[in-house]
Amino acid sequence: MIIQNKQLLWVYLLLSIGFYAGFIRFLGTLMGFGGAQGDFEGAAAGNLVNQLVALSLLLMSLFFLLKSARLNIRQFLSQGWIWIALIGFFSLSLMWSATPFVSFRRIVGFSTLVLVCFVLANTFTAKSLFNVISNAIVAAVIFGFMYQVLSGQQIAFGLGDRDAGLRGIFQDKNAAARVYAYGLILFVGLQKYRTKTDIVGLSILVFALTVSQSASAIILATMGCGLVILFRIFRSNNKHYNFRRLMLVFILLAVATVIVSILYEYLLSLLGRDANLTDRTIIWELILPYIEDKPIFGYGFGSFWASGYVADFVERWGFIGNAHSGYLEAMLNGGVIGFALLVTLLVVFIKYALKNYVNGENKYDCAELVLAMCAAQAVINYIGFIVLNHNSFDMFIFSVAFFVAASALKKNTLRHDTYRP
Repeated sequence: MIIQNKQLLWVYLLLSIGFYAGFIRFLGTLMGFGGAQGDFEGAAAGNLVNQLVALSLLLMSLFFLLKSARLNIRQFLSQGWIWIALIGFFSLSLMWSATPFVSFRRIVGFSTLVLVCFVLANTFTAKSLFNVISNAIVAAVIFGFMYQVLSGQQIAFGLGDRDAGLRGIFQDKNAAARVYAYGLILFVGLQKYRTKTDIVGLSILVFALTVSQSASAIILATMGCGLVILFRIFRSNNKHYNFRRLMLVFILLAVATVIVSILYEYLLSLLGRDANLTDRTIIWELILPYIEDKPIFGYGFGSFWASGYVADFVERWGFIGNAHSGYLEAMLNGGVIGFALLVTLLVVFIKYALKNYVNGENKYDCAELVLAMCAAQAVINYIGFIVLNHNSFDMFIFSVAFFVAASALKKNTLRHDTYRP
C-alpha cells in the first residue's frame, strides 16, 4: 500500500502543528480537561489529552514511515543518527532515572516529535512547511489575544509588568513570547512582507512581541531576523564566493559579540533587566549542587523536576519546572554524556546548515532561515530551556529546521517529490 492521499497528509500536518503550537492543549483547557498544573504534582502527573494526541501522532508517523513512497527507515537513519543516539541514551537512563515512568513518557514524547519533524520535512517543501507554521503562529496570537481580553486579563506594552504579558493560548509567558519571535523570524526568512496580508500578519507578530513582556524573546527575534538578513545579503549563486563571504560574516559576528559583551549591562538596562538575567544566575547557582551530585549520567530524561530530589528546592524556592538554561537542563537530564550529545546535535545541525548555505542559492531550501534559526536557538538555549525540551514548540521548530537542512543536504533540493501545502 502506497500513500498518495494529500488530504491525509494535510490532516497529519495540521494535527502536528495544532499539538506542538499549543492549540490542542488550549482547547482542552477551555473544555475543562487535559490541563496539567504548573507545579510538582502536575509535572509528575502529565497531561492525558496531550498524551493521547501524541500517541496518535506517533502511530501516524510510523505508518507514514513504513508506507510512504517518499520515506524509508534508511533515510531516517541517515538523517537522524544523532537523534537516535540521544533517544538511545535517554532510554538507557530509565535504569537510573529518579522517576522512570515520567522519563518513559517523555522519551516517547521526544521520539514522537523527532519522527513527526522527520516526516514533515521530507514530505513537504521547506518553504511551504515554514509558511504554514508561520500562519499558525499568527492565528495563535489572534486567538490568544481575544481569549486574554475576553477573560479580563491585563495586557500591557513594554517590559515593566511581567504579569501583564500576552500568554494567549500558552501557559508560560516566556514560552509564548518565543513562539511570537519564531513567527517574526519565519516571516522575515520567507520574505512575507510583500503583500497586504503579509504586512497584517507581520504587524500582528510585532504587536505580540511588544506586549509579551519578555526581553529574551525580543533578543531572539532581533538576533534571528538580523542573521537572516545578514546571511541573505552575503549569499550568492557561487559556492566559492559564499565560503569567502561567510568568513567575512563570522568576522562581523565576532566583532559584534565583543561589542555586546562590553555593553552587556547597558544593553540589559535598556531592556529593563539586570545582570542576573531576571534571577536566572541565582537559579543556576542553586541548581549546580544537584548537577554535581550526579555529574556523569544525570537524573534521567525529564526526571529531576518530577522527582523527590527537587522537594527541598521547591519548598524553599518554589516550583520553576526547568533550569532556565537548556545546557544546564541537559546536565540534569543526562549528565556530562547528555551534555556532550546535545553539543554534538548542535554541531551536526550547524554543519548541515552551513553546507546548504555555501553550496549555492536555492529558493526551496530556506538556507538563510535555517542557519539563522539554528544559531539563534543555540544562543538563546543558554538562558532558556529550548533544545531537548521534549514536546515544546521550541523543540518542534528546532527539529523541523534540522531535518529540513538534513533533507536538503542529501537531496540537494526539495523541489522534487515533495508536497506544497
